[in-house]
Amino acid sequence: SCDQLHLSEQNCNGKPCTCSRLKSTYGCNCFGCLCGKEPTWEHRRCMWQDGLVSCGAGRQWPIVRELPGACTASDDECASEWEHYVLIHYAFEPDISEADVRRDTFPEAAKMWSEHTCIRFKEVEYDGAATRPRQPGRPSRRPLFGSLPRARDGADFARYDGADFTRLGVADGVLSTSDLVAAGTQYIALNREDPESCGSHLGYAPPPNTREINLGWCDGSGGSLGSVVHELGHMIGLGHTMKRPDAAREYGGKGPHISFDRAALTSPSQWAESANAYMGSATDALEGSGEPVGYRPYDFGSIMHYSAGQAGRGNLKVWVDGEERDPAELNVGQRNRPSQGDLEQLTDMYQCRKKPRGSTPLPFGFEDVDNPAVPLGQTGWRSGSDVSDKYLSFVSRVGRTPSKGTGPKGAFDGAGYVYAEVSHPVAANAVFALQFGESSQQGRVASDCTRAVGGDADVSSVDFFYHLHGDDAGELRVVTREGEVVWKKGGSQPDAWLRGHAKVRSRAFRFEYTRGGGWQGDLAIDEVVVNCEALPLPPLAPPPSPPLPLEIPLGGSAVIRGDTGAFVSCLLPGRDNKTTRAPWDRQLIAPQCCSPTDDTCTRYVGTNDANGCLARFSETKDAPNYITPFTYGEAA
Repeated sequence: SCDQLHLSEQNCNGKPCTCSRLKSTYGCNCFGCLCGKEPTWEHRRCMWQDGLVSCGAGRQWPIVRELPGACTASDDECASEWEHYVLIHYAFEPDISEADVRRDTFPEAAKMWSEHTCIRFKEVEYDGAATRPRQPGRPSRRPLFGSLPRARDGADFARYDGADFTRLGVADGVLSTSDLVAAGTQYIALNREDPESCGSHLGYAPPPNTREINLGWCDGSGGSLGSVVHELGHMIGLGHTMKRPDAAREYGGKGPHISFDRAALTSPSQWAESANAYMGSATDALEGSGEPVGYRPYDFGSIMHYSAGQAGRGNLKVWVDGEERDPAELNVGQRNRPSQGDLEQLTDMYQCRKKPRGSTPLPFGFEDVDNPAVPLGQTGWRSGSDVSDKYLSFVSRVGRTPSKGTGPKGAFDGAGYVYAEVSHPVAANAVFALQFGESSQQGRVASDCTRAVGGDADVSSVDFFYHLHGDDAGELRVVTREGEVVWKKGGSQPDAWLRGHAKVRSRAFRFEYTRGGGWQGDLAIDEVVVNCEALPLPPLAPPPSPPLPLEIPLGGSAVIRGDTGAFVSCLLPGRDNKTTRAPWDRQLIAPQCCSPTDDTCTRYVGTNDANGCLARFSETKDAPNYITPFTYGEAA
């Protein structure tokens, strides 16, 4: 049941889901254990629960908050552009020699997945250690797609946070498979056990299970690089596109997109519908809108889609809006590189989000729970009446919350977190508040981001994890200092820590939580990252205007700057008849009287006659047609 993985939020009316339809060879994954709730993209979330992200065809590899020290700053894969990473190690087994072209092909394939996502791959040295020892004289099981060993239980999925690397004690700085095995960390074993095939396991499995990719005929030649990319896609959790429930039939108002004669298929199991296939999710979109990702269009050009030839000659038909299309026209079965849809699927599955450019992140874990001087377990925050008399306070907590059927079993990370306890005597619709961003500094209110950045700064955005589950769950909001609600989520959510992101653009913000109608509605918050952004410097003041002369010379004209009224200069007959420049190398406001016959131009001051020019007026009677007005803005 789903209780095996502590996903009680997917139970229905107190009765556990039975995953009989969704069992794979490695046990009940409960990815689609939604008690008949369809379509799946309206109910399934990409979320962390005991290290499990549950919205793809295969289990996702564990997420690290920061890349461990074993990944040096000089490595390209260590570029710290993402808020978190998925670090996957791999090792070439002895049957792939140092001279084998596969040693170049695999990193090239890995780069196609990593260059646009938060997934990183790092080679380690193979020294004979395997996560599951092989029996002497017996080759390892071939890693055919879909044949996974059975995982024991949810305890195998302890979230990996990089701490394993702190106890490796790698003296020479070179990681090996023995180091990983000793730390209980999984890796991909690359071999060529079967020269006639090319295959991979599907997704992550914890040690002592092995994760292998057989690079038999996939050596990069003859277009096989794309096949390596395809198999690596399986390893990181992607299934075949044509296994989506909306592929060959109507599902949730979508599809069918393809049709074929199943009897003519050479590998019918690879085309069989899977309830675990990714079609989108109910996870909040990464843009911070609070809206779910929702349905993802069928991706004909996915590198995870089989070609028309693999369905049998003339067997595959594709449909767009009910009209048959040529598979070649839609690039079906391409093996060039991952499609945009493939990358977007990984971004949702692993919740990859880039760090805001030009921002300074301030992380808060609420861990100082034993310090009575820090009631929230974290400085920099105010709660309850410290914000306003109308609010109730959040409190710090370690372990599970007191009330059954609501609240988390523990912190998302570390030990401490803060939560709103809604049990009696808290009244319905009472509001809790947790605020960041402003505090007293030298007798005035200052932005906490200002002190962090070292200059005037705002909160640009905030990332956080929240737990909102229970029959009486209320509504959580992110509210700016000005009172604008920039993110909200209400009602009971899955019994797991979920990720939130809000664009703030304000000096301060607060979490507000309105209690629901009963006591089963606790709300918890943990691992908040406030992103501070320096405000632009104010524009420089214009230089002071020169002083107004005591007397304008006889016969001259004063030039006044139009936007300020400041005196600029004098135009004098005989001296400034034709010049267009004045002191300080600035062009002046000055209409000109121009002759169409000899190109003579003189200054035009006011009247439309000979008296209007500082010097002589053009002898041509049509001269006014050639008077061109200028403004300071145009001439300066």
